[in-house]
Formats: sequence, C-alpha cells, structure tokens
Amino acid sequence: MFGFYVDWSGERMTESSSLPRNIAETIYAQGKQHGNRVALIHPEEGWQLSFDEFLNKVDQFRSGLRENKYQPSDRILLLMPLSLNLLSLIVAIYAEGIIPVLLDPRLSKNSIMRAIRLSHCQSIVSVQALFRWRFIYWFLWLKDLYSVDTFSVGVRPLSDLLGSTKRHPCIAVQDQDTVMIALTSGTTGKPKVIARNHRILFHQQIFCHQYLPEVKTDVHLAGYPVSILQSLTDGATTIFPDLQSDSNNIDNIVKYQVTRLSGPPGFLDRLATYLMEKKQTLPQVKNILLGGAPIPRWLCERLQQVFPQAKLSLVYGCSECEPIGSGDGRAYVESQHDGYLIGQVLSELTVLQLPTGLPLFPGIFRLGLKGANVYTENQDFHDTGDLLEMDSDGNLWFMGRATDLIHSDQGQIPAGIIESRLEQIPCLRRAAVVQKDDQTLVFIEVFKGVDWPPASQQLAEKILRDFHLTKTVFRIVSDIPVDARHQWKVQKGVLKNI
Repeated sequence: MFGFYVDWSGERMTESSSLPRNIAETIYAQGKQHGNRVALIHPEEGWQLSFDEFLNKVDQFRSGLRENKYQPSDRILLLMPLSLNLLSLIVAIYAEGIIPVLLDPRLSKNSIMRAIRLSHCQSIVSVQALFRWRFIYWFLWLKDLYSVDTFSVGVRPLSDLLGSTKRHPCIAVQDQDTVMIALTSGTTGKPKVIARNHRILFHQQIFCHQYLPEVKTDVHLAGYPVSILQSLTDGATTIFPDLQSDSNNIDNIVKYQVTRLSGPPGFLDRLATYLMEKKQTLPQVKNILLGGAPIPRWLCERLQQVFPQAKLSLVYGCSECEPIGSGDGRAYVESQHDGYLIGQVLSELTVLQLPTGLPLFPGIFRLGLKGANVYTENQDFHDTGDLLEMDSDGNLWFMGRATDLIHSDQGQIPAGIIESRLEQIPCLRRAAVVQKDDQTLVFIEVFKGVDWPPASQQLAEKILRDFHLTKTVFRIVSDIPVDARHQWKVQKGVLKNI
C-alpha cells in the first residue's frame, strides 16, 4: 500500500482535481518543507538520512532509469530485502511514471516464476539466488536483470541504475493509470494480482490520513515495512525494525524515543512478551497500530500493560480495500461480545450485508464493500468472504471466514465464534477449530511455561458441547502454524493434514 497524499496546507482534499499528478510528489513536498528533518534511521546498519539525503538517493535512481531508457508505464519487478535501495528505488519508479511490481517473497519458487510471467515486466531487481534459476526458466533471459548482491553473466549490478542527483519534475499520471501492481499469495498460496490506479491510491491516502493519523513529530518503529512509505509521505521519522531481535527493537524504542508502533500481531506480541519478562513499561509510545489477522483480547491487554499511554488501534483491511475500518483496542478488552473486534467501517465505504445461509446466526452477514478505495476486476465491489456481526454501537465483529464453517448437529457455525470463546480461557494463547471427515479437531496452544490443567480442558469441552459439537478431538500443540507475512493468521489447511 502506498499513496497517502494530503494537502500539506492542512486541509483534506476530496476532489480528484486536487490530486497530485504523481504519488511521489508527496515525499518531495516533505523534502521541500523540512529537508533537514530525519526521515530514516537504520540502527543496525548505523546510518540515518534526512529527507533531502533520501531524495538525493531517489534522484540518483531516477537519473539512472532515464539513462537506461525506461519509459512511463514500463514495469519493473522488485523482489529484494527491505533496505534503503528498495525504498528509494520504489519512490524513483513512481516519480518516473513507471509501474513497480511488488512480489510476495513467501511464494513458492514455482509460484514466483508464474507470477513473473503474469507481471509482464521488462526488468527484475532481485537477489542472485533468484537469477540462478534463469538456466532452467528461459524466459528470465528476456528480462533486464539487476542484482542487489552479486552479479554474473546476464545480470547487471544495481549500481548500473544509479545516475546523477539532478532533480526532474515528476511524470504526470492520470486517475485511471495503473501505478502499482502487487502479486501476493492471498489465502490460496497461488499468485493473486492486485493492481491499483492513481485514483484508488489517492483515496487510500485520504482515508489513512483521516482514520489513522500520523503527525510530523512522530518517531515510528515500523513492523510492517510498507508503512515506512506512509511515514515518509506524512513527514515523520521512521526507524527500520530488527526483525530478528526483540531486545534490539526495545532498545531502539528507548534510544530514539519512539512514539508510534505498527506491525503484525506476532511482531507486537513478541515486544510485549519481552517487556513483561523484563518487568518494563514504555510510556513514551502514544500510538500502536496492529492488524492483518484476528486480534484476541489478551494481546490488547498485554500491549495496554507494557505501553500504558498508547492508543491501541485495530486496523482491518484487505488487498482489495485498504483500509476498511478500525477499532479501539482498549474498549475491546472490556467487551464481552463473541468474535474479534473490527470496529467502525469508514463512513466513505458502503457496507453490503450479503446473505450467509446460517439460520442459527441470523445477525451474521458476509461483508461486501463498495467505495472509492475498493479495487477488483469490476472496479467498485468486493466480497471479502468474511463473516461479521454488528453490535448495538455499530461496531463490526469478525466471526470467521465463509470457507471455515464448522458443521454441528444443529447447523453450521462460524469458526471464529468458537475460537474466540476458547481464547477466553486464561492459560490458552491460541485456538483453532477445523473439521476433517466426521471429527472436529480442536488445536490448543497455551502460553509458554504454562500447563494445560484439567479444569481448562473441562471448560473447553463445555464450550464445544454448547455448540452441539460432540465428536471432538483435542490436540495440545507447542505452536499453531501461522502465516509468515502476518505471523498470526492460522494455517488451517496445514492443521487438517497434521
């Protein structure tokens, strides 16, 4: 997700005529207003850059792209680690009207090759490990290949895309012009192509700025790498995360007086666990954004305990529509509603309550959306496949996926209802319910160093009986398998094959 444009005079723009004609103009505007402000800090590599210095790096890539004869609407596929080169190259590509194609590195090798074919890209910037496969997949020889580490025959070094720091006006694009393509694994593991045009990215920016505000004085530790681009457009200072060391991240929060945290649940859970073990709190953090998967109450409780001054925002979205809504994590802790809090949907979106065929749960609907930041093949409608319920305050609650229904003697039940009740058991960390053949498999993961006592087993069995599920098999596991991207979404297909 990238776009995030606001009128830097402070008034929110609502008309398409007010769009900047290129997304990259937003970051250049920050450099023009306060070029000496620190934009990026990479503690592990020991460097920091001001907005001016970052934009000089962007200009170098822009000059290099021009010298190598790239034209607007060309496509460059990027599959490389998070780095200064990646960030500056993405902004340069936007500024030149070229289309970046972003590929999920968690795809399998065959899926990556299939995605490269689907991308219709002219060039690939990646690591040498990918390019070794060009001797098997002949079509890679038809691309211009640039390596970020080593290079060899047929592969050029990334430095060949660097030129002078001469600054050029950004290339103007039109509202319906495609400005970004993402190929992700989705929920199936097969490449899913998500294309966004200039108009959609503009509205994503408006909504993010309105509902997930970030101020220029924020110091942001970004657990989601893509959120670094958001902070650049908002003029805030961003710190690169250390994805391997929780202690380093905590040290950096203290050292740089971080005010804002964002990331997937798994990343933030590890930070909270580390702080609890050290009996440490960090009151300087004022805002925490987490999302990407259902959030249990206990995680909000932990974050509230170790970041006592932070506002907890649960962010809900999907590839086809970002963001959809957000909820108050502190209010969630005190609630008793089944399911997982989503919160309020953006007022600019139209919620369509699609039928579910679940007579046991007449209040549950399948979420459909229409709105300016929705992108699907028919441009303005998306069926999320999520089962939701609305409470009396207008908050939406996630009850599970339409593909994860559990069959009982009385009828079908959304899995999220059962799992959320199980996760109220004090020693239980995660629960996952799947069905295989005629059995209901209940996977239980308890907190580290905690036993699963008979009383908890009896309570879990009662919850299953309350849903008229009798042929149940409980399996206590050390770790329930989750996806690599969010580090939290349960891989139910894997569980069915255990």
